[in-house]
Amino acid sequence: MSNNKTIFIKSINGDFSTNEVLDWIIDFGYNFRRTNEFDLTNWRFKFDLNKIENSFIYDKMDNPFIHAFWYRKGGKAGLNKNVDNNDAIKMFKWFENSEKKTIKEFFYKMFCKKGLNLPPANKVNKLLVLDRAKKIGLNIPRSIVTNDKNQVLEFIQKFRDVILKSISDYSIMYEKESKVFTSYTVKLKKSDLVDYPNLIFPILVQQEIKKIIDIRVFYLGGQCYPMAIFSQNDKQTNLDFRRYNFNKPNRQVPYNLSNKVKIQIVKLMKYFELESGSLDFILSKDNLVYFLEVNPVGQFGMVSYPCNYNLEKKIAQYLIKKLN
Repeated sequence: MSNNKTIFIKSINGDFSTNEVLDWIIDFGYNFRRTNEFDLTNWRFKFDLNKIENSFIYDKMDNPFIHAFWYRKGGKAGLNKNVDNNDAIKMFKWFENSEKKTIKEFFYKMFCKKGLNLPPANKVNKLLVLDRAKKIGLNIPRSIVTNDKNQVLEFIQKFRDVILKSISDYSIMYEKESKVFTSYTVKLKKSDLVDYPNLIFPILVQQEIKKIIDIRVFYLGGQCYPMAIFSQNDKQTNLDFRRYNFNKPNRQVPYNLSNKVKIQIVKLMKYFELESGSLDFILSKDNLVYFLEVNPVGQFGMVSYPCNYNLEKKIAQYLIKKLN
């Protein structure tokens, strides 16, 4: 079976999960176009602002039309190891990126009407998500965002065990001597703040919830696919399971969420107009499920394989339905 409709996919180089979904799209007999870095200097395009239906964008393929769109991944955030210190070059680079950003935002808004993780819905504010999660009845850790050191010290005094997390969904990442360094969730102690002034850079501080397991849930079109991660038996992963122990990986198995939590997840995702995403929870030692955050373009392969959910096929089928 073949179909002349095209699914346009924005991903990044080396994303194995994207490749797996594309294999299913091919197997189902549909066309796709993939771009890893939306570099407009390598794309031929014309946007006719007087008659937008005459606009087009294409590279080596003849079909300029987009019938469904999947925003899988954007560019990698973080520090670049080749940053140029020349102020003039940095200023021109900033201007160039601003011009490209405006064009890309226009492209997404005007031409990507149907699909999965459509911009700007694929970007969420972590603080707004936590606020909404609390309002719909999900448990969240006691949390504050502040730039007042004394408020942080009082928080530590009250809860004793607290953690420091990034406010945004971005992580610092850089490479040095063939090693990659990135940021993780860490514990915060009073002694860490000794040398800081009373007014500090804003931080997100949360009470550390003593947990039994981590729970990763992949959400797709109203369905939840949960997985338990037994991260607590390993000192490397017990605070942040993303500090993977590749020599002795955490045990990962399917998990049964309560219907109440499933309904709350659906409400949360619909509120932010998210058709898919990866949600992180923890099960506390007093048997309560706590919501932590959602990543609209989070990894799903790590849930699909251990739990036999076959999410790659389900995503391909979901995208194909958008063509009709």
